[in-house]
Amino acid sequence: QTVIVVVNPDGSIPETDYENNEGEQRLIVKENRADIIFTGELNVGNDLGPVDSAAIGENVYLSIYAKNNGTVTAYDVLFVFYAVDDMGLGTEIGRVYKYMAIGQDVELNITWTVNMTMGDYTLAVISNPDGAVEEIDDADNIASIGITVEAPNTKITFDRLPEPSYEPGKAVLVSGKVSNSNTNAGVSGASLEIWLEKDGQKVGESVNGTTRADGTFGVTLHLRQGLDGQYRIVVSATIGGETETTSQLVQVKAAPE
Repeated sequence: QTVIVVVNPDGSIPETDYENNEGEQRLIVKENRADIIFTGELNVGNDLGPVDSAAIGENVYLSIYAKNNGTVTAYDVLFVFYAVDDMGLGTEIGRVYKYMAIGQDVELNITWTVNMTMGDYTLAVISNPDGAVEEIDDADNIASIGITVEAPNTKITFDRLPEPSYEPGKAVLVSGKVSNSNTNAGVSGASLEIWLEKDGQKVGESVNGTTRADGTFGVTLHLRQGLDGQYRIVVSATIGGETETTSQLVQVKAAPE
């Protein structure tokens, strides 16, 4: 701001020179408020380093530095982290509170177990979203970065077959569960393909199915006539373009006459 002083402004006092009747001085007025800013980029990584994609159920770490650039200490500053979808809908994934002295830099960290559906998201952190801290400028209170959420890493539990051997022409109930290998939660909607193999070669046609809401499945595989010997039942589960396969040996033997 500028302070201006004028002498004899109304000219009521006769003077020989009126040109030097004005003086001015600029003053810097500091607002007595905090000012929370981010001093770096929002970083996302896992145990191996920075990432721009993560599987459902995987743990990722978000971190960023913030600073109180104002003139007073800020107490219990709230920082909220969100995952924002392509429709602009944000889901809170974590929050932290920080004490921030004047000029103090603080590191913000959260661990996020990825709990969104597959797709592209923006991860964002917002400082002081509740407005509890009076700031000089709240126009720079957000930082963000993009991430892709991918299909979960899966594992297949293939239930043990109830019989040691089966006759040709009979059916085998192939059951089990497809789970997220990170969380052990069942994976619903995984596409299943089940077939018989002998010496690495597919025997007959595949049968297909889908996992239930809890990740379990039960699919009937028919053993055609003429089969004899040891075979392998192969179960393949696919979701989001990612495929996991397991198998189990089965003995096919004609009934004695």
